Amino acid sequence: MPVFVAILDACVLYPASLRDTLLRGAEGDLHSLRWSDRILEETRRNLVGDGRATEQQANRLVSVVKGNFPESDVTGFDMLEHEITNHPKDRHVLAAAVVANTRTIVTFSTKDFPESALTRYGITASTPDQVLTKLIVSAPKTMLEIMAEHAAALTSPPATLVELLQRLKKIAPFAAGLLQQRVDTAHGSLADLEA
Repeated sequence: MPVFVAILDACVLYPASLRDTLLRGAEGDLHSLRWSDRILEETRRNLVGDGRATEQQANRLVSVVKGNFPESDVTGFDMLEHEITNHPKDRHVLAAAVVANTRTIVTFSTKDFPESALTRYGITASTPDQVLTKLIVSAPKTMLEIMAEHAAALTSPPATLVELLQRLKKIAPFAAGLLQQRVDTAHGSLADLEA
């Protein structure tokens, strides 16, 4: 059974290494994720707008995400938005979190989700580093296996576990450090796990 249910803000779905780690954690039943079509569209638009993906690649990403996690799609929150008091551009995210009955919004933009807007709904805004740390603490072996499988699956460009943890360290330094400590303790070094 998942540790918690969280809704992902578009900014969290944007970095590939973070998105893939969170999705793999959900596939491993460590947590359950939610999003809306608006969140996925914002992600798609930003990936294309920043040149990180072509229209075709971004559309395929959204299609694959929706296809693999059909239970994650949140609808019916539009009527609630007028009651929400956080940053206007992110009111749809909080409204979707309320409708989905989640307790956590995962975002880099925690300032857009002040406690004064969240408290009445029993929701908190957490950074990806905080969420990944929670997953690692609750299931360290599984998270390490997920990261090793993730690294093994990367082909464009390929990456070792060491390289993947270095990428993750830029986004979630504490969580990446915990994983590295776990590897160092259990296996002597990161290189041993890749051999």
